[in-house]
Amino acid sequence: MKILMRLLKFTRQDWPNFIIATVSVLVITGLNLWIPMIIKQILALIGDGQSPDALLGITRSGLMLLGAYLGRTVCQFLQRYYSHVGGWSLVARMRQKTYDHIQKLSLRFFQDKPTGQLMSRMISDTANMETLTAHALPDMLSNTLLLIGVTVLVFSLNATLACYALIPIPLLIFALFRFNTKIRPALRKVQATLGDLSALVQDNLSGIKEIQLFTQEPHESERVGGSVWKYTNGMLASLKKTAFYHPLFEFLTSIGTLLVVWLGARQIMIHGTMEAETLVAFILYLGMFYTPVTTLGRIVEEIQTTLAGAERVFEILDTDPDVADSLGAPAMP
Repeated sequence: MKILMRLLKFTRQDWPNFIIATVSVLVITGLNLWIPMIIKQILALIGDGQSPDALLGITRSGLMLLGAYLGRTVCQFLQRYYSHVGGWSLVARMRQKTYDHIQKLSLRFFQDKPTGQLMSRMISDTANMETLTAHALPDMLSNTLLLIGVTVLVFSLNATLACYALIPIPLLIFALFRFNTKIRPALRKVQATLGDLSALVQDNLSGIKEIQLFTQEPHESERVGGSVWKYTNGMLASLKKTAFYHPLFEFLTSIGTLLVVWLGARQIMIHGTMEAETLVAFILYLGMFYTPVTTLGRIVEEIQTTLAGAERVFEILDTDPDVADSLGAPAMP
């Protein structure tokens, strides 16, 4: 959490961009919650037959649905564009700040820090910060608001079905917790391995004349190949965890959908305590109800990747030079 809060302090200059993106997220969430209600209203009017009032109501509802889709499209553009503007501005400042700080460090710092590793931190690790500000945090806000809104609406539509829809939630939370505890160490290891690979390639390219002079090509090829496969195997191990847990999330949510469809159909056909249009709206909301929970796994993965990289960047920024400039010292001519 300390690393996250420290990183967010660097976004102050881009608050106007993030405010526009945040307002757009709020509007998008509201429209997403409104659309199923419009569809429910249209289906209810169909049951009224071909009366003029019903046809007029369907036309009005159709126009409202069109307006909702258009408004959502515009807000999606604003959210994606301005969040990326803010995100890449943050990346640019962090790269500049990291480079400026590296120039101030003493020569002793570079003795055990390969050039390629420093380049990886300044280029690759800072690039991951854009993912946090332009994707992970907006998605977390959107999904949190969506989950709260959908929960209120499904309970207002049918409290019994809503309770059954909650059955998979404890299993989902447990699976997400397990996923989080396993993926963060794996991603941190992958980031470190990538830095080592970049350092090795950078050093070899810088000293290619010496490698060729002493005919060390086979030896260096073996070293680079070993580092490449170490990174590849680490990445595949992380992807294996992701490939296992994400389908598991989908399966757990399908249990809730199955229960809702089965019980809702019984309420319509046997008990007559529910209308078909209400069940349709409920199912539409149900997709939005589970999506925030399952998406949380991806968001956690993105945040952990960013924080692992940010930790490596801050390690450089927290390194003090052995010799500091005196206060008020004149600049070099």
